[in-house]
Amino acid sequence: MPRASRKASRSASTNADLVLQGLDAVLQHAVQMLCDYIDRGNETFLSLSAEKAARKRAERNLCASMLNKLPVVCKRFQSVAAGDTRYPAVMFYERTRLGASGSGHFLEGLPAGLRMFTGHTNVVLKDDDLQKLKLKDVVADRVKTVSNLEALRNNEPRLLSLIEDYTISDVAAGIPGRVHVFLSRMRAICQGMRRVKPVEQTKQCHNRECCRLFYCGARTEVSAVEATAEDLFGECRREKESEYWVLCAGGPLQLDQQREFCTHSCFKQWNTQVQQALPDSSEGFLIADYQCRKTGRARVGEALRLICKRNEQASRHLRVIQKEGRQFPAVDSKEIREHRDRRVRALNVDLGLVYVASLLAESRNLSSGKLLAGFNEGWRGRAMFYSRSIKEIMKIYERHHVGGNVISNLHVFEPFLDKLKTKAARLV
Repeated sequence: MPRASRKASRSASTNADLVLQGLDAVLQHAVQMLCDYIDRGNETFLSLSAEKAARKRAERNLCASMLNKLPVVCKRFQSVAAGDTRYPAVMFYERTRLGASGSGHFLEGLPAGLRMFTGHTNVVLKDDDLQKLKLKDVVADRVKTVSNLEALRNNEPRLLSLIEDYTISDVAAGIPGRVHVFLSRMRAICQGMRRVKPVEQTKQCHNRECCRLFYCGARTEVSAVEATAEDLFGECRREKESEYWVLCAGGPLQLDQQREFCTHSCFKQWNTQVQQALPDSSEGFLIADYQCRKTGRARVGEALRLICKRNEQASRHLRVIQKEGRQFPAVDSKEIREHRDRRVRALNVDLGLVYVASLLAESRNLSSGKLLAGFNEGWRGRAMFYSRSIKEIMKIYERHHVGGNVISNLHVFEPFLDKLKTKAARLV
């Protein structure tokens, strides 16, 4: 390498190091700024005008937001955040203050490495009071605790007494007193709930890369809004089309996020990896026959060809995953197989339904008065009209399809399609 090029390379490397060192200092300074804000509580804003108080609040919020994001930018920042032992406790407090608990997940906002179900706490809670607590009560108590601590004046005897009594010994030095009180109470609740509640109401996070212990509560404790049924075709935006794909898959996949995952981010990581392990579930991919140009009976045959092309793409996706040996560490391998079988079943049953329709569409007499799949655009939006056919085709599929492959080639013998051909007239 020419001398000038080597010199330029060294210069660029030095500049990059200087930038990273500067950002390291910014990150550490931001942690100290948050500690200062927490130490002062709401007193920071009492002596200021409304405009200056709003500016200070925004500054604190932006500081917390930056610290929330920097550690996931690169390993360097992750290492710097891990090196500042104040970071987990301060961020748990700030995330709670900013509303992270709104997701309803028990450990929402809690950084990795900060223990709740073990560790020192001076707070003593009565078993009778703990027995009455539900999942939503614990989450609400967390938010209320931060709000109350922020509202207390720094020289108020109540706050000084709390800090003196509830300071915990196994967290980093330099953590604000309010955070000590907050952590001590959270630990007392977590450890108490584990002690007095049934064993099955405390479980490990469903995300295999997390596996943290958390309180999931009884099934009735999960709110109707948060406990949504997450099915693998959730990306289909039209509710009735989603209903169609659930029918083709063999029924809905129930998953209560709050009872299976300690945080929403754990669920998102798990769900992302599940989707990566499966063929595409977007509406544009699944509804392959929206591109049809023909109408009526002629449209059915064209729809079948486009669906075969879609299935070939799905099959190729699965072959590539297997060939490259891709890993999905957040999801159990058995669970991936179950989700994959479900997706493959949906694609094949969808093809089978249109295949049967295409056989009948060849004859005006056979198709007369029949509601054929693929006859017009948006036909999947009327799932109830095809539910009987789907159920019958599903039975044939379970009995005759072997190998678990995605069917895409109509010129290769396939027992499932062969059986559909013999029963086509009775399936529609």
